[in-house]
Amino acid sequence: MTRQLRDIIVTLAALSLLCLLLLSISPRLRERAVELGSGDSTRHFEMGRSIVGHAMETTLGTASGYAVSNTYLFVFLVFACVLFVLMVRT
Repeated sequence: MTRQLRDIIVTLAALSLLCLLLLSISPRLRERAVELGSGDSTRHFEMGRSIVGHAMETTLGTASGYAVSNTYLFVFLVFACVLFVLMVRT
């Protein structure tokens, strides 16, 4: 247990050092970090959620339209994806 804890601490320290190094090098990243650290960050998260929601609606609409037009091919595609995931998993 102590070795795992030590590994976690070393990993977090290395990631923190990497983030600080990137923040010191890139001015755009520094501005973005300050922007997210301020209180105005909720607007950016809401905009991101709306973009993701729109992309999901578009994708599901396209998939359902494709499934209605090509039922047998869509079923084959679903089974092929499931078999591919099972193949990669093992």
